[in-house]
Amino acid sequence: MKRILSLVLTLILAISSLSVAASAQTHDTDYLLNQWEKQYAINIYDEVYSKHTGELKKFNDKLAVVDDWVYVYKNNNKRVNGELVIEYSKEPILVGYVGQRADLTIPVDVNGEKVRFHSLYSLVPILTLRVPKEIEDLKGTYWGGDEYSGPDEKFFIEPDSLEEIIVDKDNKNYSSKDGVLYSKSGKIAYLYPKEKKDKKFTLPETVEVLDWQFMNNPKYLKELVITEGVKKLYDASICSATLEKLYLKNDSVKDCDLTYLDSSESFQIVDIYTPNAVVYCVKNSAFDRYYHKKLNLKAVRKEYSNEHMDYSNYEIFYDNLERHFKTVKYLSSPKTPKTPSVKSTSYTEKGIKLTLKDYSANGVKVYRKSGKTYKYIGYTTTKTFYDKTAKAGKTYTYKLRAYNKKNGATANSKYSAVFKVTAKPKTPAAVTIKSATYSKEKGVKLTVKDYSAKGVKVYRKSGKSYKYIGYTTTKTFYDKTAKSGKTYTYKVRAYNKVKGMTANSKYSAAKTVKTTAK
Repeated sequence: MKRILSLVLTLILAISSLSVAASAQTHDTDYLLNQWEKQYAINIYDEVYSKHTGELKKFNDKLAVVDDWVYVYKNNNKRVNGELVIEYSKEPILVGYVGQRADLTIPVDVNGEKVRFHSLYSLVPILTLRVPKEIEDLKGTYWGGDEYSGPDEKFFIEPDSLEEIIVDKDNKNYSSKDGVLYSKSGKIAYLYPKEKKDKKFTLPETVEVLDWQFMNNPKYLKELVITEGVKKLYDASICSATLEKLYLKNDSVKDCDLTYLDSSESFQIVDIYTPNAVVYCVKNSAFDRYYHKKLNLKAVRKEYSNEHMDYSNYEIFYDNLERHFKTVKYLSSPKTPKTPSVKSTSYTEKGIKLTLKDYSANGVKVYRKSGKTYKYIGYTTTKTFYDKTAKAGKTYTYKLRAYNKKNGATANSKYSAVFKVTAKPKTPAAVTIKSATYSKEKGVKLTVKDYSAKGVKVYRKSGKSYKYIGYTTTKTFYDKTAKSGKTYTYKVRAYNKVKGMTANSKYSAAKTVKTTAK
């Protein structure tokens, strides 16, 4: 009996413990949400935050926690027949996390409702953030709508602990590489995680734009290489006190892309904040002019001017740029190459083929005459270039120049002498009949000497003239219509054929054979 009572007591205690644990869990969730709201509510409700009082204005939206994720449901209160009806939108707006996991995947829906991402503020360190294919916008504002969105809208992915962002390969708007967030095309670099362990980082060659706050004080990074393809930086796209070397390997950024027009109707300089870094840039590039306060103001004003506004008198402010860089050094320039020349030309199924003589350079640019000027049509890094746009029968005039590229700068040679090419097959050299024999089984066998052409046409004498009887693309041709006991005379000529156009050689000397049966 004592043993049974003991078991019953143990069971009661266990059930009681589960109830207490469940209650504690509910209490913990409420407590964590309360702590989260104290720390991050201002960040979420920044549009209604009063800077004068330091307090939040009355805000009636509802916070809720589902599976440790924090959501806001917006207040849609309205009056019906004079009575206030309290309603909340069904759309869950993701704003934070109160769980304990370090590897998180952004939820796609809550209770059947599609999640709209606004931000990720967390009470615990998050190391990995995974973006499913269904997530379309990581940059949406709390209020939503186009009036608040724009190219300088920031990502509210805030954990200082974040080491990597991994995007599903089937996501239509975003991609990731080595833990860094990019647009799907790879042209826009969106976000570099603060805790990414790399000491050196080189942007992919696909990147053309660095987004606002792309790099916001990464902890470990010492060296950053901005590749040649980057054409535009937004304000504060690079902010790092840890950087020791910043390579701006580009000379194609325009002066206007290092400025922006602010609300005070003046031009401001894009802020690149790397106070402890030696910056290496191309001499006389926009970055060089940026540092030495010599940006082309005329070009800046022209870029921003339109039919509605005149910015010709607007001021430009450099805002103490000296403190943003430790110092500036110049990247070494490429060596000017020697002028290239063409070795041979031909017309092929791929177009006009230019074969160049040996050259010592990174590559050769090709220009074709268009009207009275020359237009750049492409380049080659080998000794062969095809003008695939050339039309059959037309004659074109070309010139070349070699180039070397280094650290974003380009050095070009002088232009070559001009040369003309007609888009028609090359006329081959005459071909010779080497031998002519007869056999009853195969007829007259003609063997021609080696030739350089597409093939050889064969003609047989008929009366006083010659009649075409066939062709060969080898060195052998059989006249199977030849009869025994006859005498036949043949001539041949080589031919080249490209895109329906044919060029023939001269006729060969005649060759006569008697068809005596063997």
